[in-house]
Amino acid sequence: MELNAEDALRLQVLIARSDAIRIDEATMTVYGLGEDTEHMVRLNVAGQNQRYLKKVRELLSSQAIDSPSGYPGFLSRWTRMRQVKSNRLNDLLKLGEPEAVIAVAAATTLDPTTAAKVWWAYQSSETARFLLEHDRICEASIGQEVADYLLEFLPFETEYLMVARDTALILKVASIDGDIVNSLWRRAQRKTSILLGFLMARPLNLPPVMKTGQYRNHGTDPSLTWNRGTSSVDTGNDFGNLMPLLLDTPGQQFCRVTEKVLTQAADQEIVSACLGVITSTLAPLRPPGEECASIDEIHQRLTEHSSPGFGVFPVELKKRVYALRFLSMAGDSLIRDYCVKSSAVGSLMRKQLAPVLDPVCDELRIACGGQ
Repeated sequence: MELNAEDALRLQVLIARSDAIRIDEATMTVYGLGEDTEHMVRLNVAGQNQRYLKKVRELLSSQAIDSPSGYPGFLSRWTRMRQVKSNRLNDLLKLGEPEAVIAVAAATTLDPTTAAKVWWAYQSSETARFLLEHDRICEASIGQEVADYLLEFLPFETEYLMVARDTALILKVASIDGDIVNSLWRRAQRKTSILLGFLMARPLNLPPVMKTGQYRNHGTDPSLTWNRGTSSVDTGNDFGNLMPLLLDTPGQQFCRVTEKVLTQAADQEIVSACLGVITSTLAPLRPPGEECASIDEIHQRLTEHSSPGFGVFPVELKKRVYALRFLSMAGDSLIRDYCVKSSAVGSLMRKQLAPVLDPVCDELRIACGGQ
């Protein structure tokens, strides 16, 4: 099957006038995004639609990247690892291939102008996720449009971890409306995966979850001196900056919400991701050494590496600091062997993981200021 001569000519003109191209297979129409306007070519199909579209893509590929075989779809894994050269991004947007558009969205050199073309060329939840992983896109106006799409798609996502990641990406956008954040937070009280998304995006800047003064705050006590002490991460004065936050309301909110996620987690991925958030947030407190594979190993590590000197402070505070340092090592390595052996979910999973999760939740309560 060959292209209609009129279609071939019009497509070549479209390529020359467009910065990006998309194909609507339902209406057999090819759209081109020009500098100031959108162009359109309605195809005159003779025969099967898919065979004709293959010829259309061959023409687009020949003109855009000088490769009549089209975009090499088998390279999708490679391109999603952000290996596309920056000088080929604009060419890939002219192929009418969704996979090529996603490759551009994943490129490390993506700028807001190109991101807007990507979003025009192929709007999907996958494209949105790749775009919002770029901080510069989240800070641009296109970021809000992409986040709105992902927010609208959120109720239809069925994978718990993906809901959490999408929520975190939405919250990254600089211009996100406060009403949207509040609405998401209300939904998070009923859906643990959204709650985890808040922890991923803003662990120490969560909306209120408890009454002021419910637990004693030590973070602003002027009599306490925070020294960096020994850490496995070269964080400068991160320890001294982080500790007052952790012992004040932000840290208490973090511990309360994290405990709720762990006690209501629906599957192993949520538990693993939540433990990952704990260890990444508390990394400056972590003693040196390899990751711990059991609760006993964590206590042994803490025995070997005494708490940094804070001057003279009360017993309650010692317990909270110990709990926070314990949590800094409570990563997903604690449940790795379990995940290999079991595929349980829901209440059965939580019951089987109780020997790990119960001690972690106990330390979360202590770190929050409880007993």
